[in-house]
Amino acid sequence: MPGIWALGDCNGRGKFTHTFYNDFEVVAGNLFDDDPRSVGDRILCYGLFVDPPLGRVGLTEQQVRESKRKILIGKRMMTSVGRARERSETNGDIV
Repeated sequence: MPGIWALGDCNGRGKFTHTFYNDFEVVAGNLFDDDPRSVGDRILCYGLFVDPPLGRVGLTEQQVRESKRKILIGKRMMTSVGRARERSETNGDIV
């Protein structure tokens, strides 16, 4: 509905504080700054607060392959991750 804005958990676009803040930026830009952004313009990302932390931005590898776009994949062995080496936690999968 024109003039109705949904922010945060109720809009189905991510349940994270940073996502909610971006919702606010989109609404404020539209209402006060003549900035026609939408949440559809947002690059998808997420973070998992585990040890070590994990984050992702953009499409998954499978989504890119299905879209037939060109893809560049970067991988790093845990032995090359400073924090993993510092804590002697270099066993595990490639990140």
